[in-house]
Amino acid sequence: MQVYRARSSLVWGWLCVGLGVVLGAGGVLSPTQGSTQQGLGFGGCLAMIGIAAYLRPALAVTADAVKVTNVTRNAAMPLSRIADISVGWSLEVHGDDGLTIAAFAAPTTRSARARDRSRADEQQKPSDHGAHSPSRPATMLYDAWHEWIAAHPSSNESGLTSPSATRRWDPIGLGLILGVVVTGVVGLLG
Repeated sequence: MQVYRARSSLVWGWLCVGLGVVLGAGGVLSPTQGSTQQGLGFGGCLAMIGIAAYLRPALAVTADAVKVTNVTRNAAMPLSRIADISVGWSLEVHGDDGLTIAAFAAPTTRSARARDRSRADEQQKPSDHGAHSPSRPATMLYDAWHEWIAAHPSSNESGLTSPSATRRWDPIGLGLILGVVVTGVVGLLG
């Protein structure tokens, strides 16, 4: 399994967690009760934002599926059901039934978006001209997808009636968002 998280997300995530710990510790060491609540509230809020928005989102590619962990939702799509891969503001995986999943953990650069738009203007898919998006997560997924196709040349799943992507709410992500709201309120009212 290959897992992708943007390096900048890891840096920002750990920075938020570190600053949250410093704010919380400063609040605990403060001489007044209100300052303690504010420090712990804002510190906890910042740390949970770092975890929820930067450290948890990921793109995982296994031998037979792509799995996306976003802030509050998870999605999975078998490689056999992928119709196309594109880069918008983030990596988008399009299923053979029209469903699309986007990976919050795989943002794209302006130049990658421009190359994807020019490819769309030419009405060509990556398989048509042998090139694909230069973004690292798109390349990782594209390669795994084409390895799967090469290993299963006679696979024909056109008669499937189930959706190509499964989506579900992520209880950990929802809990972190709820924690951000609660600790933010504690910090404001502290």
